[in-house]
Amino acid sequence: MTDYTDERLAPDQRTLLEAHLKNCPACRNFAASMKETAGVFASVKPVSLDRDKIWQKIIDDIEQEKTPSMIYEPLRQVSILDKIFRAVKPSYVLVSAAIVIVITTFYFQRLPVETAKNQEKEDQVEYLVSVVDEVASLDESEGEGFGTSIEEYFL
Repeated sequence: MTDYTDERLAPDQRTLLEAHLKNCPACRNFAASMKETAGVFASVKPVSLDRDKIWQKIIDDIEQEKTPSMIYEPLRQVSILDKIFRAVKPSYVLVSAAIVIVITTFYFQRLPVETAKNQEKEDQVEYLVSVVDEVASLDESEGEGFGTSIEEYFL
């Protein structure tokens, strides 16, 4: 369509397009709007651009602008609180390290106590198992019976 509005379309294609435009109102409206738009820009004079001059102008403008940019070099005023907290930061690190040391020391001191308690419980369980095993072995050594004479009588 742009070749048609710019009058650059080959004659045979131009004839085919014009025949279509006679039968299609949507394309006819589109072609009219394209011609109108092209007419607006036809009055504009072409501008020749020298890329080297444009880039040199941009570079010169950048070089002349020597003020600090807020993006790259923020101006920051240091307050008294900033000075105090800058000095206090190492003390926060030391206090944190001391807390970690105290907590780990407390944990590892309790660990042997808990281990001893667990060992004592294991010893008690082993004793009870040995007692139960002895009672069971006594029952088995009495013979094939069921235990007492009454139980044997009824069973």
